[in-house]
Amino acid sequence: MVSLDGNKLVVATSGLKTVTSKSWTHFAVVNDGKYVRVFQDGFKVVENMATKFLLGSTLDVGLWRSERSVKGQQGFEGYVADFGLYDSVRYTANFTPKMFVTGKPRVEADAAVKTETLDRSLKEADVLKANCEAQMSALKKSLEDERAKSDGYSLEMSTLKKALDDSEVKTKSDGWSKEKAMFAATHNDTMPGAELDANIRTITTAPKYEGVRKAIKEDGDSVLCNSCSTWKPRHCFYTKLRYGCIECCSAKTKARESSWRGVLQILVTTSRKSCNRGSRAARGLVHTITFEDVVKMYREQRGMCYYSGIKLTRDGNWKASLERKNVRIGYTAENCCLVAAEFNSIDHTSNAKYAVLKPWHDELDRSFGKLKKQRDSEHTLALTRLQTIESEMLDLNTSFTELKSQRDAENRAVIGILKELKGSV
Repeated sequence: MVSLDGNKLVVATSGLKTVTSKSWTHFAVVNDGKYVRVFQDGFKVVENMATKFLLGSTLDVGLWRSERSVKGQQGFEGYVADFGLYDSVRYTANFTPKMFVTGKPRVEADAAVKTETLDRSLKEADVLKANCEAQMSALKKSLEDERAKSDGYSLEMSTLKKALDDSEVKTKSDGWSKEKAMFAATHNDTMPGAELDANIRTITTAPKYEGVRKAIKEDGDSVLCNSCSTWKPRHCFYTKLRYGCIECCSAKTKARESSWRGVLQILVTTSRKSCNRGSRAARGLVHTITFEDVVKMYREQRGMCYYSGIKLTRDGNWKASLERKNVRIGYTAENCCLVAAEFNSIDHTSNAKYAVLKPWHDELDRSFGKLKKQRDSEHTLALTRLQTIESEMLDLNTSFTELKSQRDAENRAVIGILKELKGSV
């Protein structure tokens, strides 16, 4: 039997064969008079005696589309073609499935419906894998066309696809994977206050450089490195020998640039260089953002990505990046935010040649804007609750202080009485 289980289609056999959400498959049911066999993509998945195979007048099967679901119902992705039903009956023309009852899709096997053509000639050979693949390829293409029209992006999608196929639009690879996409959609990342405070201290504290007091030791063409205390050839050093060998200097630079302070400083430097490039300079893009502005962003965003709410890192996945909200404006404190590099893709919407991409970027802004608003609301509620708790603790401390003062006064009074009694004795 084929039925809907959660967000999957399930074919009951000795085990379970499922159809993943939002994917298409081909089902056919063949009855030779003795046996009823159900085929999925050309492979037999269940077989039983015709007298024991209870399909009834309806078949509980459908194609799931989770984001189009409404209260208690799920909407179909599009049309279903060449769908096999029991007793060797199939629809040979595309038809729109009727809506279903009690949360399960019902495909009515109603011969009275005028828009459907019935054909009782379906045999097992008709549902072989090769035939199914050809039928499903044709079906998928028609569905893609219908989906493009229904989404209102038929022209834009076609233009975008051609641009991508012709490599006219070049975008960097941000290392997306199925696992990362799932995490971005379902995470509940937070930045503990202690971690945020520690990062802010690192960012705002300038490193102290100690002067090199060691004398430079040379032995012919070899020099003793003041950092690693290793004798190395002179070509392994920069001109100023006292700073150490090239390897040690590179390690110090890497350590400095990989700190939170270094990461944010590099963001400011690279954005300034970016604005000085010929094409951007010609468009009059300004650069007024400072290191202090970026530090303020990091503090106000609590170290989280402005779009996704994912905790930013210094390197690897979700590395901090400087994003312009409006690409037609340069790098200003009001127009910039910190985001994970995965969400900072190249935006060509300021170029008329790639104006087709604008709906996609607008949709991205709207989607993550809603997420940010929701997270800000949750953060405000949590902050209000925290302030309430702090106020209650302050009241308790005040009450405790008053009780302690009262107890101390009573103790002093008792001590005074005891002294008087002792003196009278």
